[in-house]
Amino acid sequence: NYIIGGSVINELIGNLVGHLYFFLMFRYPMDLGGRNFLSTPQFLYRWLPSRRGGVSGFGVPPASMRRAADQNG
Repeated sequence: NYIIGGSVINELIGNLVGHLYFFLMFRYPMDLGGRNFLSTPQFLYRWLPSRRGGVSGFGVPPASMRRAADQNG
């Protein structure tokens, strides 16, 4: 962005905010044992519920497919 005539200040601020978020959300509470300063607002959980499951790892068939293959196998 700086090369095509933009300001480098926006990129520096974005980089700083991203690093600060990562530090306060993950590194400080998990690695250094500090308190958790940031948390997701509850209205986001109501609007966008977190789903677990339904996605398998890379190269691993879903559990239902695996059971069918074992029975036929």
